[in-house]
Amino acid sequence: MRRSSRCDPPAGGYAHDGACGMERLCDTFRRAGIRPIVLEPLPNCLHDHIKAGDAKRDESIQTVLDMLPLMRAQGIGTICIE
Repeated sequence: MRRSSRCDPPAGGYAHDGACGMERLCDTFRRAGIRPIVLEPLPNCLHDHIKAGDAKRDESIQTVLDMLPLMRAQGIGTICIE
């Protein structure tokens, strides 16, 4: 059995809470007086596949594209990648 990475969805998929918790995470920062405006770095479980151009490249790119409207809804307009 393959060991799961942090980005692999749990059995049955994710229970979506605004991008798997993005809304909750942003709210936590806001309550502390911090306004999140940049996602840095792009999660390694996505970045590494895109950079390597391996079999998960297209899926990882699509995941990033799917994240963009969710990020925008939280006021995050920038992703930093290497």
